[in-house]
Amino acid sequence: MKHTSASLLLGAFLLAGVVAYVILKNFYGQLPLLPSGPAITTLVIAAIEAGLAWTTHNRLRGRNLGAPIEPMQVARLAVLARASSLVGAVLAGAWTAALVYLAQQRGGLDAVSHDRRVAVVGVVSGAALVAAALWLEWVCRVPPPREGKNAGQV
Repeated sequence: MKHTSASLLLGAFLLAGVVAYVILKNFYGQLPLLPSGPAITTLVIAAIEAGLAWTTHNRLRGRNLGAPIEPMQVARLAVLARASSLVGAVLAGAWTAALVYLAQQRGGLDAVSHDRRVAVVGVVSGAALVAAALWLEWVCRVPPPREGKNAGQV
């Protein structure tokens, strides 16, 4: 499996941002307040993935007193990390578009002020999910083959 490319994440970020901006521009007045639940949930998932990355890193290096990690578990974590980084990029793009749209709104309406705060948390949580997922993916990478007379040993 290849590592997640920056161009894929940037493309997902931009596409989600454009779509979200168009939707907000056309329908913002008809929408209820932006919910804070998804942004907070994304932040919790980012924290869990960061914890998984830290634990997996320690287990792979033999620094954890627990049982060694199974190779299939590492592969599953790598797949989770790849999917999460893409989801985080999409969410960060959508929340950034909301923040850009809301920054253009004038006045001190309570709804706009609330939505701006939620959008800031959303952008931070989406970026945190991307960062945690990329870290987890990095931890799960396969090391390059060793050279020398012990190359065949694991």
